[in-house]
Amino acid sequence: MNYPIISHGKSINLNGKRFGNLTVLYCTQHVNNSYYWLCKCDCGKLLSVRSDALRSGNTTSCGCSRVISAHYRKERNIKNTIGNIYRNSIVIEHVEGMEHEECKQHTTFFKCKCLKCGNIFISNLSNLRKNKRKNGCPQCTMEESVKNKRKKNDISGQR
Repeated sequence: MNYPIISHGKSINLNGKRFGNLTVLYCTQHVNNSYYWLCKCDCGKLLSVRSDALRSGNTTSCGCSRVISAHYRKERNIKNTIGNIYRNSIVIEHVEGMEHEECKQHTTFFKCKCLKCGNIFISNLSNLRKNKRKNGCPQCTMEESVKNKRKKNDISGQR
């Protein structure tokens, strides 16, 4: 059943029209002065959308485009991170499929090389950026902490 939309005295039929990734199939219902249209997304999913959401551009897909754009954004960030230097450590490559031990959620990990000692280690980007380790390299960080403890415990130079 097709319902016409009355807009400034004109009847508007959206059947067959495209709005972003959505193709309007037919009008499904009229509720509280709003018309709802059955639309088919390019990914194949069917959904009912209010006419004003279609015409204003607020709804242009079933939500699949947000997932796709998030995926591309993540890939772009990974590419932009490789080669960067964080606290004397250079990011060499992305490491696929690792989970963070503490929170059991997927985090992006990178293989890094310490520019001081040459050690290769794996770290997530937030650890490198947030300065959780002064150097980023666990080996250099451990050596620095041992040196600091020795300095605190060294009483030979005190009077």
